[in-house]
Amino acid sequence: MIPSSVKGNNMKKAIYIWILCLGGLFLSQQTMAQRGHGTREHNNNKSYKQSQRNRRQQVKAYKQNNRAHYNNRNNYSRNDRRVFAPNRGHYNNRPQPVYRGRRIARAPVGHGVFRPAPWAARHHYGYDRHVYFPDYHAFYDARRHGYVYRHGGRWIFSQALPSFMVGLNWNNVRLQYLQGVPMTAYPQDYYDTYVNRYPALSFNLNVNL
Repeated sequence: MIPSSVKGNNMKKAIYIWILCLGGLFLSQQTMAQRGHGTREHNNNKSYKQSQRNRRQQVKAYKQNNRAHYNNRNNYSRNDRRVFAPNRGHYNNRPQPVYRGRRIARAPVGHGVFRPAPWAARHHYGYDRHVYFPDYHAFYDARRHGYVYRHGGRWIFSQALPSFMVGLNWNNVRLQYLQGVPMTAYPQDYYDTYVNRYPALSFNLNVNL
């Protein structure tokens, strides 16, 4: 027979071993749980850092796109100004209408500086035909918008009003339009025709007293 004391010792050893096994199992489970929790925290930290890095890259790309957009818009504006600057100068250089009362005397197309004729508004002249002044043997060249008259045996052209026509009463001044004469022609070439057709008066009633 096994003594009771031996049986008691064996029972104590078995209980002790069983407690140790349970404690080891519990510790191993805690260790595994902590290891898994640490892995999750590590993964979470890694994901957070990656998301922050992606966000910074997106913000950087957005700023670069905006900068490129505004640069392109500025370049377009500069190109637009370069393209249309000559046009602005062209329109600025176009002759402007000259107002005479309620009628507009528009500048003709030609060369040189346009000076509105003082008699144009009185006679409703549109600068579309050459004009002959029979009493003064002078022409108005509509293409060059100036006067042609004889002086010293030759024809003189001047954009200014001749001195012998200054101070006239333009309501009474006779004038004739050159019919069928192209604008590109020189009006003085038709002098012989018009001097015979419209002879000058022997007296002048057109000078203001």
